[in-house]
Amino acid sequence: MPEMSVKHTEGVASVMAARGHQVRVDTPPAMGGQDSGPTPVELLTGALGSCIVFYVARWAREAGVPYAGMEVKLDYVLDMEAHCVPVINVDIRMPAGFPQDRRESLLRVAEHCTVHNTLCSPPRITVTVA
Repeated sequence: MPEMSVKHTEGVASVMAARGHQVRVDTPPAMGGQDSGPTPVELLTGALGSCIVFYVARWAREAGVPYAGMEVKLDYVLDMEAHCVPVINVDIRMPAGFPQDRRESLLRVAEHCTVHNTLCSPPRITVTVA
């Protein structure tokens, strides 16, 4: 099972480490942070977008359709009372020359990336205190 760690650094900031890579995580000053990195919710949303880019790029390469410069734009609703993200909007922008008759296939690929599947069928999460 893959492992990663998240270690507190200062204030409300932390560093996420996975496979030798590190990402600083923080919040804006209004949320008590120093704004030294993306927020946890931005990482969650970004994970969805980057997973879609991976799946679409792999599909497009195999299908022989243009994908260089593709961009996935995301926005989300943050429900502060429920402490959750009830809505994530995803807009996939393909480069000029992308065949319009492949839009439905692209949509099916994007809607079945691993992060999308996980968000649609949440995993069982076990939290312990060592």
